[in-house]
Amino acid sequence: MKLKDVIEKIETHSEFSEWRKGNKDSYLAHAFMMMDKANENMWQVGYYNPKTDKVTTFILEGDNLKVSGEQNIFKKPGCTVEKLDIEKVKIGSVQAIETAEKIMESDYPKAVPMKMFFIVQNIPKQGHVFNITFVTQDLKTVNVRVSSETGEVVCHNVQSLIDMK
Repeated sequence: MKLKDVIEKIETHSEFSEWRKGNKDSYLAHAFMMMDKANENMWQVGYYNPKTDKVTTFILEGDNLKVSGEQNIFKKPGCTVEKLDIEKVKIGSVQAIETAEKIMESDYPKAVPMKMFFIVQNIPKQGHVFNITFVTQDLKTVNVRVSSETGEVVCHNVQSLIDMK
């Protein structure tokens, strides 16, 4: 399902409408998908509330919608959570993933991915991106950011999970 369709399905759901009444300041911040068999067709879409500095996540699986309570977010101190403008997501997840897989093949040929997930978000200085992460067999992550507007690679890197603190 295309991201625009996912957002529309969530935002026209009665549960979202009821939540929105008490959360008028919250805005669309991200859409997340884990790319494995157990989570296929499951989107997690977050709405950020700048007053509370927390996010509410809507989990859409098929026609079923679940809402998580407000949760703390993972961000560096002093960073802001930018609004995700769905109109700036012009390429689909399939194209973004294919681009990231080409980077894996050309720049990280020895990295064997075990898991892959992506988040669509608006990152300061990088813009609207598909932030795609591969977790590899040798306990590293390869991160590839693909512009959601142009389909071009914004940046990519590899990092050891063991070295992450």
